[in-house]
Amino acid sequence: MDKNRFRIIAVDFDGTLLRSDKTISPFTRRTLLKAHREGYLIVPCTGRVLSGIPDFISKLNICDYYITCNGANIIDARSSQSIANAFFPYELSVDIMEYMKGLNTYFDCYSHELGYVSQSFLDNLEEYVGNKQIRELVFKTRSGVDDLLSYVKERHLEIEKMQMFFRDETEREAAIQGLRENFKDIVVTSSLKNNVEINYHTATKGEGIRKLCAFLEIPVSEVITFGDSFNDESMLDIGSFGVVMGNGDYELKKKADYIADNNDNDGVAKAIVELLLK
Repeated sequence: MDKNRFRIIAVDFDGTLLRSDKTISPFTRRTLLKAHREGYLIVPCTGRVLSGIPDFISKLNICDYYITCNGANIIDARSSQSIANAFFPYELSVDIMEYMKGLNTYFDCYSHELGYVSQSFLDNLEEYVGNKQIRELVFKTRSGVDDLLSYVKERHLEIEKMQMFFRDETEREAAIQGLRENFKDIVVTSSLKNNVEINYHTATKGEGIRKLCAFLEIPVSEVITFGDSFNDESMLDIGSFGVVMGNGDYELKKKADYIADNNDNDGVAKAIVELLLK
């Protein structure tokens, strides 16, 4: 493989770059800095909103662009301005929320990089989210409102992404099936074992990379992508070089060009060294 063909490193966060405790090792930090010094554009490609980007990543000053909300927004890191976005049509977002309100689940949404959730869910978040680090991320990136659906309707919010957390796996699978049967033009994915993420069909990580590449006039073949879960699958389908983590989904690994070590063992950094920096 010709390492000189690559110009962009597009990397997922949770389950990929970040360890289970939501940190990175000194080795990974040094590797990212070295890759940046050697001219690679490092682009986080995440389901998170901008405020969910870890401070220790932002402070490295190695990211010129962010692809957030599973591809629903592409942001210039220097100005924090959106280059391109893919929101839900308003009526569709309301219909989906009305559907979710009938389920036994936590649900929230992002609008213009701000997260909103009914306060009652925040007050009982531990019932739905067992992982402490994920709970801390939710508290950091969502604002509680009296009733989310009413809030969206009153303000006619443009929605980038919606998410649910489930206490029961059977209910989660039924919700995924119901969403796919009842709504067209949506993408239903997940990044955690108990969550469901919903985007408009034009908002995927793969499409986010395509749009950024068009903006930068860089072919997608010059992108190397790193992911672990179903919301990363679209990155493997766009003609980039796809790396899947050792801890990644079994079916996703079948599409990979390269299998990295797991996220708790510096998998991304080791792959960057092996594929790009030797």
